[in-house]
Amino acid sequence: MLDGSIPSAQQMAIDYAPEFLKQKAKEHPENFNQDYVAVRDIAKINNIPKLIIHNKQDQKVLFQHGKQLYNNAKEPKIFWETDTKHIRTLLNYPKATIKKIKELLE
Repeated sequence: MLDGSIPSAQQMAIDYAPEFLKQKAKEHPENFNQDYVAVRDIAKINNIPKLIIHNKQDQKVLFQHGKQLYNNAKEPKIFWETDTKHIRTLLNYPKATIKKIKELLE
């Protein structure tokens, strides 16, 4: 289960860092933590259910990154668009979250 997850450290630098760091991230991705690249690594996970949660109004991580993670994931998977603040779905909607998890496991 991922809620408001980042695709990679490099992408976060491109999205939010000062301009000189954005350029550095684009030109030299090897200088950013490449051990965990969610958007790459999620594609390698087979036969494990995945619940990707993201809020369209997320102010911390762009909505498109949640969709990108979902698109790269293999089945079984569910994308759940919520109206919560960044990474607050489980706190705001515990029963609905459990329901989504059960749907995914059935």
